[in-house]
Amino acid sequence: MKQKLDIAQLWNESLEQERYEVKERNFINASDIGKSMLDRFYKMKGIPETNPYDYRVLRIFAAGNEFHHLLRKVFEKIGILIDSEQRIEIPATEKTLKIVGYYDLNLGGKINTEQAEKRIKEYEFSSYVEQRALRLAHYFKEKYPQGFEPTICEIKSVHSNAFWSKKYYLAEAYPWWKLQIYTYLKALNISEGRLFCISKDDLSLIEYIIRYPDKILEEKWVKDVEAFSNYYLKNIEPPKEPEIIFNKTKKKYVINWMLARSPYFTKITGFTDTEVWGEELKEKIKQLNKSKKVEQNNLNLNQSKKK
Repeated sequence: MKQKLDIAQLWNESLEQERYEVKERNFINASDIGKSMLDRFYKMKGIPETNPYDYRVLRIFAAGNEFHHLLRKVFEKIGILIDSEQRIEIPATEKTLKIVGYYDLNLGGKINTEQAEKRIKEYEFSSYVEQRALRLAHYFKEKYPQGFEPTICEIKSVHSNAFWSKKYYLAEAYPWWKLQIYTYLKALNISEGRLFCISKDDLSLIEYIIRYPDKILEEKWVKDVEAFSNYYLKNIEPPKEPEIIFNKTKKKYVINWMLARSPYFTKITGFTDTEVWGEELKEKIKQLNKSKKVEQNNLNLNQSKKK
């Protein structure tokens, strides 16, 4: 009897084979700087994850990798790709661990729109990608009519919902993005780089200029790297992320989504289900927001009296 074809199961099995094993290491990944120190500590000590990513998340990662590969090809056809995925390293010091990373893209040059259009159309992208590749080519041509020097660029692709809802504070919502590209600039002693945040659904783009050195980023970078290195070298567990944080944009207390998505969620919180954990915190969050509102009302009242 013939077996039924189960594409979903085959796809999941292929992703399972690609799942990486947590192994002990003694260097910091550039992409980890700014993220949860406890997660990084467990991972670098080779401690097995209690909450490994499910198939849905693995599919998102796989789709993201393919999307980045597609973008590299788009930049190549536009004519501004110099190289990609090159390794950088910042050596260890007496106080800090070695740092290793791979930057996404090194872009540079002057765009010839006629040649770019020809290459894009000849490559046989889908009509959807072709139109957006042409749009990107004209975007760079209009913004940099005289071309631009070789520039280290980091690509961060996000779902359109996240892109548009966080459009005005994307880089602040994911602060480790800036620290990651800052690490590359620091390692290569390059004064300027670009962080491109792109919506996966429509290829809309937000560009951030990251400069090196930068006083604020340097302070954050040094504080993170030195603190984490100290924890690791002395084998001291860093404190866990707070369960509740204050969202400055929404101006209210919310559940810490970083902790909720931690691959060590159960080890850290003792809960196996994030929804149950969230329910446990609801009343506390409600009371915090109520107190915050009262505090703000009193502040507004006092300011009005002074006037």
